Amino acid sequence: MGFDTPVTYRHHFGRLMLTSPSAYRRAFRTGAGRPA
Repeated sequence: MGFDTPVTYRHHFGRLMLTSPSAYRRAFRTGAGRPA
């Protein structure tokens, strides 16, 4: 069960969210975990 490959995941993510995973991360990142 699940996505067979990262390509498949990105395809379904893009269809559902109407954006790419990287664009989604850029839009919602908080800065946590980045060095000061």
